[in-house]
Amino acid sequence: MVVAVYNTMPYLEQCLTSLVEQSIGLSQLQVVAVDDGSTDDSGATLDRFAAAYPSVIEVLHQPNSGGPATPSNRALDIATGRYVYFLGADDYLGAEALERMVGFADEHDSDVVIGKMIGVNGRGVRQQLFGSNQVDLDPYGPDLRWAVANTKLFRRALVEKHHLRYPEDMAFGSDQPFTLAACVHASRISVLADYTCYYAVKRDDESNISFLTTYAARVPCIGQMMQAVADLVPAGPNRDTLLTRHFAWEIPRLLNAELLERPVAEQLEICAGIRGLADKWLTERVLDDLTASARLRVSAAALEDAGLLAAIIRDDADRALPVHLKDDQAFACYAGFGASTLPEQLYRIAPAAVSARLSGALEMEACRWSRRELVVDLWLPIVGSQATTALSAELRSTKGGKPADVRTSVVSRADEAGSSVQIAVDRASLLAAGPGMWRIHLFGDVTAGRYDVRLPVPHEPPVTRALRAGHLHRLAVTGTPRGDQCAISVSAVPARGIGMTVLRRLRIKRT
Repeated sequence: MVVAVYNTMPYLEQCLTSLVEQSIGLSQLQVVAVDDGSTDDSGATLDRFAAAYPSVIEVLHQPNSGGPATPSNRALDIATGRYVYFLGADDYLGAEALERMVGFADEHDSDVVIGKMIGVNGRGVRQQLFGSNQVDLDPYGPDLRWAVANTKLFRRALVEKHHLRYPEDMAFGSDQPFTLAACVHASRISVLADYTCYYAVKRDDESNISFLTTYAARVPCIGQMMQAVADLVPAGPNRDTLLTRHFAWEIPRLLNAELLERPVAEQLEICAGIRGLADKWLTERVLDDLTASARLRVSAAALEDAGLLAAIIRDDADRALPVHLKDDQAFACYAGFGASTLPEQLYRIAPAAVSARLSGALEMEACRWSRRELVVDLWLPIVGSQATTALSAELRSTKGGKPADVRTSVVSRADEAGSSVQIAVDRASLLAAGPGMWRIHLFGDVTAGRYDVRLPVPHEPPVTRALRAGHLHRLAVTGTPRGDQCAISVSAVPARGIGMTVLRRLRIKRT
């Protein structure tokens, strides 16, 4: 176990405790903790644990090196285990983490095992990789590029065979070249997803190294990450897959609202650095793999147009940013759309992005029952020559399956700001579908596929009653079981709870 430590109290206590309590047993464990010139009680805490577990924990003290690379390399030089694992001094492990990962590696002859990782205290950790255990993960697949931190189990023979060490001249992200090289050289990468191995903690003061904003150092560090990819992987689809991460994540994180608070000269310096990276590494394949937001930020920065970049960044905070439909394509109406500064295709968005934008920004203006139908009035930030074409509505059971055989209609009208849409759900065919709960979906079509606008639950959900075949039913607009979508509930009302006078009146109305 390698633990690089710099001013991590009080989190260090939990980190070290999680190590000495590992179910794999102390006899199977070597902890090399390197105090990188801490000025709090971290060094003393390490010494205390080392005194309590002298055969397990070895502590090295050194002057501050400016980052985790140097202490990690020093620990690697004296590591002796069959496997090596890096643990952030802010973080901690599940009690069975090492036993399970080592067992998985031994069973499947894996050189790298990625144990399930979750965030604590608001720390974000992508979960796509951890849907299920995977014995043989493709290093060039869609998921590994988002998980290139060093929080993995590595076969130490692999590390030493390829002389893998951290680049010590990187202020941040020095674990990425190490991890990437290990994964490229590994004969097998596996994922252990059925047990939470790693708990990544966000400090209350957000002083984790990954949350510190050192703009001046970040652009050249990102360049080193990209160069590490190029040194390992020949030009082509595999390299582009790995490089997408940096244009989709590290660079857009620089191009945010905080950048706009910095002097214009510094903004332009950042943009000039990004232009150099884009000129070298931003292929058409990478560009096409980015979201519209990332694509536009990177492109505006590469033009060194600070004004356009600032406008695009501000537009990202606008929940009602319109979606423009034309030529069977969808475009996000960020700053500059329709102008000649950036190509129009940079603004295009996929159906999933259309769904997310419209579902998050629509306004339900009315929801009411009439004698013949449920009427839902919506406003959507959707504009353009095709804004109101090819719209349709469906009801789908909350239990899954095919759409319900319920007649629906959609009427819409668009203007420069957005579109008014009215959905009507036929009451008689809804009753004929029988008891159940049905989600309401609004669909539209573009060249890339269908987008799905999911309606929110109205503030005052309407309820009505109706007779079918002599039986009274309750029809209620409600929320799905998870409460996040609008649905219609149809249920039979027990006869014993209905007065004869009420039934007589309902029959008269029906007649």
